[in-house]
Amino acid sequence: MGAGLPSYNGLVAHCYKTLTHPTPTDDKEWLWPDRMLGALESRYTPANVRQIVATRLNRRPTSLALHRAILRLSRLRRSEGMRLVTTNFDTFFEKARRGLDFGRDFQYHAGPILPIPRDDRAASWRSLIYLHGRLGGSDQHLVLTSSDFGRAYLTEGWAARFIVRLFADFTVLFLGYSLNDPVLRYMTDAFAAENLEMRSGQP
Repeated sequence: MGAGLPSYNGLVAHCYKTLTHPTPTDDKEWLWPDRMLGALESRYTPANVRQIVATRLNRRPTSLALHRAILRLSRLRRSEGMRLVTTNFDTFFEKARRGLDFGRDFQYHAGPILPIPRDDRAASWRSLIYLHGRLGGSDQHLVLTSSDFGRAYLTEGWAARFIVRLFADFTVLFLGYSLNDPVLRYMTDAFAAENLEMRSGQP
């Protein structure tokens, strides 16, 4: 948001406004903005809604200071590459790397095609991960709506597989609003409960 992009709720509101569709006024509906966006796609087609999303998020950033700071934190010590996961769709991290000494070490992967996040010498993960998809690829793979979340974490499960392995092999630092993504919050709570049981000696 510091770079001039809307929050997720702001993005949903922008889609409603652009399509001149009445914006829900009930606060309870805004608890599930992914469902609201899904309702728009059902009425106006996914292609129309995703084009509006892409146009809104493809604007020039107002500032990349925070992106550059996060990129510096993501650099690996004593080895090449980086480890960074974002649930954003925009390419501001790629823009922010200019002027930083990444060279050829800067790589990215975008859902649903993701590496296995292993922490070993033979097959160590070293890249920027667009967990919920990346603008500039296939917009149908962006995790925008409740049905998208269902596919990514349940029926197809590619995002869930990545997150499970990520939590198993790494200590994860959350920045910004990523932990508010519904399924990520559920999975984090599940892992926390599992770790608590292990520490208490319960099966």
